[in-house]
Amino acid sequence: MGVRSAAEVRRHLKTFVQNELFHGENPPSQFSRRYYPTDSDIRNMLHASRIGERKAPDDQINLQIKCKEWKESNSEDFIFYRVCKFTLLCNFKLPFNSVPRAKNHKLLLNGLMFFLSSHQQRRIMKGSNSYSSTKLIG
Repeated sequence: MGVRSAAEVRRHLKTFVQNELFHGENPPSQFSRRYYPTDSDIRNMLHASRIGERKAPDDQINLQIKCKEWKESNSEDFIFYRVCKFTLLCNFKLPFNSVPRAKNHKLLLNGLMFFLSSHQQRRIMKGSNSYSSTKLIG
């Protein structure tokens, strides 16, 4: 994941500028935005880098791509993914004032579903007792 906070990036930048770029020389002024960007600049760069990691602007598409990659790299893992989609079926009746109103409507919804079970998880669950035979102390 890497560094996520502006303060952490600022600390690393200061060390890099003083110890790597200007080792043995006078470092630039702390007010030089080229070497010491503002917190706002750093947050914008962090946001741009996170957006750049995405393969698509929609999170569902990104998850779908990641699931495909995980299935290819871990063929023994169980990965299930269902895209969220919904359909609204309406019969509209136009009253005298011409404002559309729904007379009969039905909403069909298939929510997003994601499930991942690694080979190791399934091996552990298969080796353990079933939930029904587990005794609770209380």
